[in-house]
Amino acid sequence: MPGDPDDATSDAASLIAELGEPQSGATLKMAEENSTRAGIPQAEREYVHTAAVMQFQSLEIKQSGFIKARADIGGNRYKIGTLAILPAPTNKA
Repeated sequence: MPGDPDDATSDAASLIAELGEPQSGATLKMAEENSTRAGIPQAEREYVHTAAVMQFQSLEIKQSGFIKARADIGGNRYKIGTLAILPAPTNKA
């Protein structure tokens, strides 16, 4: 979350959400099947696209900055993306 430390010694998550698969490996299997159907060569299959919807009862963002999303899968950490957080524009009449 914006304002949280982002250094090698700080690996604690500000927010944790657990997302499960119907069966272990289902997302990867689906990605492989879709890539095969699309004719994407194995050597070019670097990314898996997936989506998740998360709802929070109360989420306070105290300042502008970045929310960095990571996933821990099978003991490995993956960088998923970064969301820029900016204040909403104000209407001045």
